[in-house]
Amino acid sequence: MKLTSFSLAIAAVALTGTTIADNCYGPYNWCGWDLIKRGNYKDYIKGKLADAGKPTDDRTIQNSLWQCTNDKTGDADFITVCAGNCIYGGGPNTDDHC
Repeated sequence: MKLTSFSLAIAAVALTGTTIADNCYGPYNWCGWDLIKRGNYKDYIKGKLADAGKPTDDRTIQNSLWQCTNDKTGDADFITVCAGNCIYGGGPNTDDHC
């Protein structure tokens, strides 16, 4: 049996269990919990919160509010930590809010 480069590449991806997370997109606002649900943002959020002098506990992470940039990199700017819960905006292309 002759293996092609393509079939070897497919096999390598299947064996590594690679998952690709989606980036957020802007200029919409996203809750921390929504970013984490969308992609691998937890460490990103923790780092940005620490840079802003905010706590990095789970409640703060989940209820932080971010504006995703529109540069397709998935970067987000910290807006605030909601006093209550951060609320889903209701659908695609809508802002989450406090």
